[in-house]
Amino acid sequence: MLRMAYGLLFSIVTALVGCGSSTPQVVVTPMSPEGETAFENGVDFIDDPSLLEGSWLDNWESEIEHRVTLADAIAIVHVTTVRRDTDLEHHDTYHVVAAVDNVRFGDVSGEISLSAREGEGGFGTIAGNDDRLLQPPADHPDHFILYMKWTRGEDGVLVPRWHMSPAGTSVVQRVNSLIEMRRQSSDARRRVIVHTTTEQTDDDDSN
Repeated sequence: MLRMAYGLLFSIVTALVGCGSSTPQVVVTPMSPEGETAFENGVDFIDDPSLLEGSWLDNWESEIEHRVTLADAIAIVHVTTVRRDTDLEHHDTYHVVAAVDNVRFGDVSGEISLSAREGEGGFGTIAGNDDRLLQPPADHPDHFILYMKWTRGEDGVLVPRWHMSPAGTSVVQRVNSLIEMRRQSSDARRRVIVHTTTEQTDDDDSN
């Protein structure tokens, strides 16, 4: 029975590898209230959290923990395009194109098209900040950390919910630390599941 289980697993993995696609193979999970806040389709410009104090620092720490814990993908990116469009009903939408330079977690590559619609939480963080996104001052990071969570639009197409932060040294260090904690936690859960499944399979074989 154990051999049959391994054979089935091998067949599934082979089939998945053979189905190459440019669309990330992700499982879309429901957006929690924390996720709605964490991925508000916006940007912050805090490159050195050590300058924050009190509740400001607490809020920053809470938000970055939620983003790293809930994100489907995290990457270092640089912004190549910022465009503002207005539809026939006079609603504005910002379109931001970010090129992936270094993936820290998950599966993402190439250029990512991000949007923020008028009325969404992050819309105001982009308005008037085109230059800060495209050409940051010389003494500030010219790359950003992109936290991204996939959702599905009304047509079923994958749509990213996102947030970007400057890739300052202390921010990157904190993100890397949280990613490592997330991976260790995931590995621990996986070991428990595999151990439990193996025990059950052995019991079945003995019967």
